Amino acid sequence: MKTNITKTIEKDFAKAMHNVCITEEPYADKTVKNESFCGDLSVISVSNCDFSSCRFADTLFCRAAFSGVIFDSCDFSNCDLTDAYFSNCIFRNCKALGAKFVGCVFHTAQFSECNLTFSNFHGSKLDAVKFSGCRINDGSFAECKLKRVEFDECEFSGCSFFGTPLSGCDLRSCYLSGIVLSDTLRELKGAVISGDQAEIVAKMLGISVK
Repeated sequence: MKTNITKTIEKDFAKAMHNVCITEEPYADKTVKNESFCGDLSVISVSNCDFSSCRFADTLFCRAAFSGVIFDSCDFSNCDLTDAYFSNCIFRNCKALGAKFVGCVFHTAQFSECNLTFSNFHGSKLDAVKFSGCRINDGSFAECKLKRVEFDECEFSGCSFFGTPLSGCDLRSCYLSGIVLSDTLRELKGAVISGDQAEIVAKMLGISVK
């Protein structure tokens, strides 16, 4: 994610967001650090920005668009990002407990070492997205469309994949205990799992492995 455009440091983020909401102009080419914001930023357009140690808990980002944005150690807990769009974005060491990513579109994105417990990606479209070292326990990827999605060393305890084909996904490094699938486990068709995980799947089908 390289750019030749110089980013300027944002000195008054709250004022900037107020102006953006009034003018509906894109917010671009900024570096934002240690800011806290709670409010309605629906339909906001953000590009080529770096956010570090920012707190957006309970903020509305419905139908917002993010392009070329890096979020480092930010808090999105209980945020509503329904129908938001993400392109070439990075989430690094972020917290998004109970965040709603329902109906989102992700095109080329990375989630690294993030806590996404209770987060909801229901009905989202993910293309070229990688989740690495993330906790997504009791979350939901139900009814999602996945293309070129990677899961590396992620925790999915109690997570729902109901109605989401996982064909082509390598899940061997992930923790899958208690995941929610359809009765036939059709979601796992074409996925790669380990021997230990196969035993968990067998138990879900009522098969005793000895």
